[in-house]
Amino acid sequence: MIKVYDRVLSQSEKKILRKHVTETKSEIPKNIRSAAVLTLILVSFVVLVYLFTKTWLIVLFVSASFFIIWLLYNVISDLLKLPKFLNKKRNVIENGVVRVHEISIDRYVKIANLEDEGNYFIAEYKGMLNLIGGQEFLGVRDLKNTIEKIEIMDAQKTEIFYETVKSTGIELHHYYSFEKGVPNTLIKSEIWENLTNRKPFAGRLEELDTFIAKDKQHKNNYE
Repeated sequence: MIKVYDRVLSQSEKKILRKHVTETKSEIPKNIRSAAVLTLILVSFVVLVYLFTKTWLIVLFVSASFFIIWLLYNVISDLLKLPKFLNKKRNVIENGVVRVHEISIDRYVKIANLEDEGNYFIAEYKGMLNLIGGQEFLGVRDLKNTIEKIEIMDAQKTEIFYETVKSTGIELHHYYSFEKGVPNTLIKSEIWENLTNRKPFAGRLEELDTFIAKDKQHKNNYE
């Protein structure tokens, strides 16, 4: 049901990372301008405190100065980290590794927007069930018979620089779709406990028929 393997980056994946590098480099002048503006504001505050010795003004300027210093610290920190980050990303383009989690599917049940984490799917493949989806599947509404979860890492496989989910192969029509989340009866069931362990186990989608029938009845009551 789930096959994990490593491969080299494709040209399209390298192109995506090169675009990220270009976008990040374009942020450097903006950060430099931000640092210059914040420094100018901070110097202005110092001058104003020197010129106007009223207590309430001093308190106001000093309070504002702490906030400006905090912003300036963050901007400068980002600027100092950028060269190292860009070099790491360039190295990933040339020497990185793509880890692919390939998920095969025969049929599936869709759970729409579960707990505001995006769509989840109860997938069946050769008599095995597994729960997939969530935030990493954002934008995925329907499934095909092969899902690839892609993670682009450095050569040492210690850090992920880009990840995405691809749905490829034959278009599948869902066995059923829970549009209002998971019914309480399903949440309290043994099958849901097995699903939330996120490990494939023996089962078929027909085992959900009782919960599906109750969900349909609940829908009809509100129509």
